[in-house]
Amino acid sequence: MSKHSKTAVHVTPASRVAEFGSRMFVVEGGLLMCKICNITVDHVRRQTITDHLQSKRHSQQTAKCKADSDAGIMPKRQTTLAMQ
Repeated sequence: MSKHSKTAVHVTPASRVAEFGSRMFVVEGGLLMCKICNITVDHVRRQTITDHLQSKRHSQQTAKCKADSDAGIMPKRQTTLAMQ
């Protein structure tokens, strides 16, 4: 029996943005970033992304962003620095 890896071989951060939506994720510097939580998320395994979307932190941040947008407050977003 050969063991198969459960990681996707040809998945890019851009393909995950297309799959999960540009309202939640963005690609910066080759990394998949959650716009709501302002953190990087591993794009290789789909389960990692779905776990993040179901996490307590993401739920709290989503509720906070919704409340802020209802109040007219613009969210702050940090950008990644390019490595040279």
